[in-house]
Amino acid sequence: METQSFKRIYALLTFSFTLMIGWSQDVKVQVNFGINRMYENVGELDRARFLNIHEPPFGVDFTVEERAKLDNLGVNYGRAFMGPSCGSVVAAGDTSVGILMKQADQLRKVINSDKNLDKRQLEKLILTAHPTPGKNSNKYAFHWKGLNSDYTEEGNYAVKYYHTYFGMPDEIKIPMPVYFEPMNEPFVHSWDYKGVRGEDIRIEMAQYHKQVAAILHKNIKGLMIGGPTEAWPSYELKNSDFTLWNDQMKPT
Repeated sequence: METQSFKRIYALLTFSFTLMIGWSQDVKVQVNFGINRMYENVGELDRARFLNIHEPPFGVDFTVEERAKLDNLGVNYGRAFMGPSCGSVVAAGDTSVGILMKQADQLRKVINSDKNLDKRQLEKLILTAHPTPGKNSNKYAFHWKGLNSDYTEEGNYAVKYYHTYFGMPDEIKIPMPVYFEPMNEPFVHSWDYKGVRGEDIRIEMAQYHKQVAAILHKNIKGLMIGGPTEAWPSYELKNSDFTLWNDQMKPT
């Protein structure tokens, strides 16, 4: 059983690594276990930071033995697309607590149905949301409202979201993940709004991130907000002339 568990985990990690390098056809990885590399005075890989599965610990068909094997290997869980979809909610005009309560109850049922889940693992997750309606039209973080827009309503909704999802009595409470990324890889989706300059979208995405983060920091104790992160961070790889940086990140 232990061998089968290890094979499944090894296959999962190998598949994840293959996906990461699959976009670049010329990547070749060579490993020499006889050489100890050092960066300044550090020569060990911090597993808590760098070995993570790119998904939440619930809703995954792991056995008790497989979860134990992951724990022994020091493999943690990563992100979860269960963050507040502020843009779509505000655009629809319904930020009521009643809707949030219904959604939170559904999430609790999913989490509580996993009898093998250690809920403390949820605290290490990074909550995020898809940035635009280009991929998921009814749940997204950023809604284009024009330049110099105010995102106070979105920020207040995010506060309501955290209070509703993670502010319940202890017997039904879901531990609050301490990390939040308001939008997942937003700038590569800046072209989802047709007829608007991509740079204008990116400017407003940054403003959305900044304003929502400020409101959350003021109202949710212990929440750490990161980002905005970028897809394909090796900017020099596309055409070897920093095209990705110039198109997606650098103001014109």
